[in-house]
Amino acid sequence: MITEKQVVQYLKNKDQDYIDNLLERIKNSCSINVKSESKIICPICGSSSVKKNGKDSYEKQRYFCNDCHRSFSENTKTLFFCSHFTKDQWLKFIDYEINGYEAYFMNTSITTCFYMRHKLYKAASQIIQEQKLSDEIEIDSQYLSINLKGTKLENMPRYSKKRGKQSAYRGISHHKVCVTCAIDSQDNIMMNIVWDQSHLKNTCL
Repeated sequence: MITEKQVVQYLKNKDQDYIDNLLERIKNSCSINVKSESKIICPICGSSSVKKNGKDSYEKQRYFCNDCHRSFSENTKTLFFCSHFTKDQWLKFIDYEINGYEAYFMNTSITTCFYMRHKLYKAASQIIQEQKLSDEIEIDSQYLSINLKGTKLENMPRYSKKRGKQSAYRGISHHKVCVTCAIDSQDNIMMNIVWDQSHLKNTCL
């Protein structure tokens, strides 16, 4: 996944109109259509065969998918899922995050801001990865070491590498991944993590 630092740096170079459009796309791409029951799409499997399934404790309509047999609401798999913050509060948080304000200005705990930040960058990185490029496109890549910090010894996919020592492998391997970046003439950018050579070829195509 694209890192938070990369997303922040990317957004800082954009004007306010682009940021507003991106925020609207984040909201729309993570939402289901609740205008009529026939247009509702299951956010879990994508099926349109759904039915109403009562309401939750906040009196919001829930739905049941006849294909994957899962229940969901209009907030499932969105920024607002399991969040007591309103849309206006989320937009305020996004504005503060882009401009580097501290959690103090949100009048909430650091823990809450931490989870909100992760949800925000996950949504933004998904949109950037799905960005369509056109016209003249420039592509570059960089190899970065895989960070296994916090992984237990018995779950390590390789031996533990000490900080400061050079990796024993070069290129794509179980030590390194390739981060491929592309930008077109309209300054639309796409970033993706490449795990093997076949993935690299498909990413470039």
